[in-house]
Amino acid sequence: MLPIATKNDLGAVKIGAGLQTDDAGTLSVVDEGSAHSVMSMIVTYGSPRADPSMATWLPANIVSVYGPPGLPVLVTVTDGATLVDPDPGSADMKSLQLSARGTAQAQVQLAAGSGDRAVSVVAAPYIQPADVVGAEVLAALAVAGPVQCPAFFYPTMHDASWTFFETFGYTRGAPSDGVTPCVVTVFVDFLSAKDSDITKLQMQVTSGDAVFDMDKGSQTAAPAIIQATQDFGMATANIYSASPGGSTIEVSVPNDVFPDKALVYVSFVAPPVNEAVQHVSEDV
Repeated sequence: MLPIATKNDLGAVKIGAGLQTDDAGTLSVVDEGSAHSVMSMIVTYGSPRADPSMATWLPANIVSVYGPPGLPVLVTVTDGATLVDPDPGSADMKSLQLSARGTAQAQVQLAAGSGDRAVSVVAAPYIQPADVVGAEVLAALAVAGPVQCPAFFYPTMHDASWTFFETFGYTRGAPSDGVTPCVVTVFVDFLSAKDSDITKLQMQVTSGDAVFDMDKGSQTAAPAIIQATQDFGMATANIYSASPGGSTIEVSVPNDVFPDKALVYVSFVAPPVNEAVQHVSEDV
């Protein structure tokens, strides 16, 4: 990648990033501070769409926003997507404030009837007249521009050999911060579960560093099956990691009452390094 041009390069302009033109076509150099934003965002992908017939199921991709501590931001979504717990009267809009660690999160859903499987998520600084913010937040506005990411929704998966499992889905690409999960949901034949007295599923990490409980470091879980509809039961588990990479989870039925098995391939990505937070930590 070519280096960003600076003001010192005027007269011998570097070809590549860092250049801009105005409406008259005049070439100029972008200020170093405006060539990128100190805000960033990670959005998980792969969540199934929401099913209105299952009121207890809220599948969503998780939006993690990073930037200057204390900065108020507005998260918006497009293309028919909605946010979990949005601002009143605006299903596609949610106001957040970055924590002392410079992070905040939201969850984005897509209904089953929506046309696209990819939506756009935008996070931007948003200071209202009544907000009281410090000098550091105001100074950050000069370099805290809007950031945008796609959110992809995948269909649930099925294996023709299954006799007990129905479908399953899961999210990928969560930050490896130890607190943001990849979420796995498995649907089963509820009547068969009831008749066979199966109340839980088995999940086990067979490769990778992911865990179901960060405190205990547990790589096994037994999520309960709850009734989702008259015909379907549902089991859900959260999976975490403190290091980037992929992990494989095997889902099975206790005591092999049914031979069905499903493989889940979750992934985690390194969150951005927040230099402003680093300075705070060093001062403490």
